[in-house]
Amino acid sequence: MCKYQKKSSITTRFDAHRPAVNFTERGFGSFSYQFEFFQSGSFKNIRDPNSYPLEYNVGQPIYMEIAPVNTVQNTEVFLESCVATPYDNPNYPISYPIITNG
Repeated sequence: MCKYQKKSSITTRFDAHRPAVNFTERGFGSFSYQFEFFQSGSFKNIRDPNSYPLEYNVGQPIYMEIAPVNTVQNTEVFLESCVATPYDNPNYPISYPIITNG
């Protein structure tokens, strides 16, 4: 689950590899972002989508990027938190924090 903070929160559920996520809110316009995984910290080689779902060991580095598809004036993307679960269910009781407190 990712949240985009402003005057209220927008929440969207997603699989790790898919087309750009786009959402629109009346009075605020549209915002799209892309989420990708990379093979190393050089961020040059995207993980092959055919290798999904990806598996990592606890403590193993994960190289991922979330970036806007189009630039939105006066807007920055900030990923505050991210968790992994054994299943494609953000409410699953077992989760592993990947990013905490941005």
